[in-house]
Amino acid sequence: MLKKTLVSGFVYHNKKVLLLKRNKNKKYFPEHYERPGGHLEKIDSSLEQAISREILEETGLDINIGKMYFTYSNKIDKISYTEHSFLVQLNELEHKIKLSEDEHVSYKWVSQEKLDNYKIDVNEKKAILAGFKTLY
Repeated sequence: MLKKTLVSGFVYHNKKVLLLKRNKNKKYFPEHYERPGGHLEKIDSSLEQAISREILEETGLDINIGKMYFTYSNKIDKISYTEHSFLVQLNELEHKIKLSEDEHVSYKWVSQEKLDNYKIDVNEKKAILAGFKTLY
C-alpha cells in the first residue's frame, strides 16, 4: 500500500477558521470545504516547511506556524494517508486571500457554531473541531 503524508493548517482569526471550497473537478471530496494544506513534497525539509509552503500556494497569506495539534490516518483506494494539523496565526492584520484557482473556488471564515452549514468530510470536521477545542 502506498503511504502519503499530508499537512493542513487551522488558520484562525476572530474565533473563525479559514475554509477553502474544493473545485468541482477534484477526484476526492469535490465541492467540500477544507483547511488549507496538501502533500509533503521532496523539497520540504519538515512538516512545518510543508504547511508554510502549502498555505502560501493556496492562499497567499503570510503566516506563523504554531504547534501540531491533531493527527489522523485514513485509507482511500490503495493509499494510506496520514495528515498532520497545525495551528496557524496570520502575521498580517489585514489579510487578502489569493486562491489557487485550480484547487479552490472560494473561501469562508467559519465559526464553530456554523460548521454544520458546510459540506465537510467527517475526518476534516474532527480536525477542525479539535482545532477549536485547542484554542478555546
